[in-house]
Amino acid sequence: EQRTTTDKISHLIDKIKQREEDIYDRFKECLILAHCTDLKIMLEEEEKILLQN
Repeated sequence: EQRTTTDKISHLIDKIKQREEDIYDRFKECLILAHCTDLKIMLEEEEKILLQN
């Protein structure tokens, strides 16, 4: 009985860790996308300035 409880707990911990990794990966993807969007906007602004000159 004691063993199954321990197994259940360690299984839960594994699931939580996996979930944290998934969330972290998604967060990283969002950061990369946001960064690319910012760069794109900056480049477009630079382009407008260059075209005006």
